[in-house]
Amino acid sequence: ISEVVDEIIGLYSDQFLSKSPISESQSHITSENVFIGYIGLAKALQGRDNWRELLKQAMERINFHVDNPDWQELRITSQRSSINKNRIMKIADYFMNKLGE
Repeated sequence: ISEVVDEIIGLYSDQFLSKSPISESQSHITSENVFIGYIGLAKALQGRDNWRELLKQAMERINFHVDNPDWQELRITSQRSSINKNRIMKIADYFMNKLGE
């Protein structure tokens, strides 16, 4: 898991390291609930030799902009929404499905 998260941070270091209010208001790439998706990707990529390339492709397929309607459906935008197993699975599945597109 840590290798995948490190790779994601490396690919998007400007957004992870800046923590500027502008970037946070425009993108969910650093939102805490999105990390559930990163863990799902790590699980799906486990044991694959070409995991870095597959990860990069999957990440490029995800629209992290706050206006993406998928975030509303997954309730990524809702700070008050409680996290439960069903929601965790929906978020993880969303990210894992990006590997196959």
